[in-house]
Amino acid sequence: MDPELPDPAGQRRDLQQPRGESGDPVARPHRLHSAPGVPAAESAPTFPCRTPVCASLKHHQSITDWRRREAVEPSIPQRWYSAVFESPSRMCSVILSSKRAADVTLVAACVVQLLTIRDGQPWGDDFAQYITHARNLVELRPYGDIGVLPAGAFLGPREYPPVFPLMLAPVYYFFGPSLPALKVVGIVSLMLALLIFRRLFETTLVGGYLVAWALLVGFHPYLYAFASMVLSDQAFMLWTAAALLALDRWGDTKAPPRTAALRGCIVGMLIALSIETRTIGVALVPALALIALRRRTSWHLPATALATASFLIATTIVLVPEQFEHGARVADMHVVRHAQLYWAYLTSFFPGFTESSAQATLSALRQQAGLAPVFDAPGPSKLTLVVAALALGIVAVAGFFLSVRRRLGPVEVFVCAYMPIVIVFPILQGVRFVMPLLPILFAYLIGAVASGRFERHRWGRIVLGMALLAGLLLHGRGLASTSVADEYGNDETTRLLDFIRTSTPADAVIE
Repeated sequence: MDPELPDPAGQRRDLQQPRGESGDPVARPHRLHSAPGVPAAESAPTFPCRTPVCASLKHHQSITDWRRREAVEPSIPQRWYSAVFESPSRMCSVILSSKRAADVTLVAACVVQLLTIRDGQPWGDDFAQYITHARNLVELRPYGDIGVLPAGAFLGPREYPPVFPLMLAPVYYFFGPSLPALKVVGIVSLMLALLIFRRLFETTLVGGYLVAWALLVGFHPYLYAFASMVLSDQAFMLWTAAALLALDRWGDTKAPPRTAALRGCIVGMLIALSIETRTIGVALVPALALIALRRRTSWHLPATALATASFLIATTIVLVPEQFEHGARVADMHVVRHAQLYWAYLTSFFPGFTESSAQATLSALRQQAGLAPVFDAPGPSKLTLVVAALALGIVAVAGFFLSVRRRLGPVEVFVCAYMPIVIVFPILQGVRFVMPLLPILFAYLIGAVASGRFERHRWGRIVLGMALLAGLLLHGRGLASTSVADEYGNDETTRLLDFIRTSTPADAVIE
């Protein structure tokens, strides 16, 4: 301690008190001791006098304040150094919070999809029927007038659920049957759905893990490729995610009966929108039943939600009665085969996998078990792909059970109800039917990794960073190889359509 500086403990000293012109002592405007229980640096007042003792005390106080600020508020280089070398999640706290970073990442992914919209469209009938329904709504035609005469073979219901055509109708009104304009509806719906899923997982995925989830899901090659198709799956993800978020937030919250009833109306409306976008939205009903069985909120919420959803769905069935017709028979079901194929479809979502490589992996596993391959001509499957598929699948399943152990919520119940419905459904729907589970799958995968708390160690942070970098590089390779064939703009299709247009009599065309 400097001998010139006073004792920092602020002990009382017998100092000569200044006197006025009359010789009477003048009261000091300051005290030289600390208050009981208060450090001297905090109790030291300002010193209006200019005596040598006061100047020395002011100098000591400024040094103490500077040291205290340095201890509490590190400099900018120190903050960046600690963010990089202490914890990967602290880098986000230096720049912006992990939630904001995840939101910015998802919005950036949406902007990339909007800037790379292509005019191509894979050959199919679903998108054409959705656009035709939207045209009928705009032009006030009968909703089911799609110009198709059934010839005995089952093609699909004559009327699709009306919510997605209603979402397309305003775009069709202003831009007509423009595929790039109509694709914007699906891209924006997907972005909103992922933002809602981010709010669902923000309590289980914190810090850098939430940002990693946003990167791996927002820039997923399959979602990027799906943005080039006018289909209802993105809209279904939007309404399903909104319903799950409402059930998750309000299901365990005490509320007055009137507030609970209002929330129930909103939940019921979201469930009805999901079901009337894709019928498989009925998987949300067990999640609503979970809220009713827990009894953590007023019974008015599940009651009014069920009543509202039932009323809206019944009204839609009356207006669009042919949306539930199908030609499949229960005898056509192959549950075991469907379960294996949907496992392969979920595996194709992992970084580095595609639908063909996942199916080849499934065929290799069946051959190892002495069974025939799933397809007649399976593609080559490397041992590393098989091991990676099994390892990632085990980690994702472990994440699901960890989430159930932590709290059985609406998301877990929805997953348990959704997959059996998809597997039991007689007609194999392909990868697009499990696309709504893609954000949930990555949440379970990253959640299982986060439970290991590897970020506490420097080597763990290095491994996590390398794993994320590898996943993003594999995503980048998938994005680079993504292409949507313009099957309506190539030469063969153009010649075919011209031949049909010139050779078909006018009375043979149904308008």
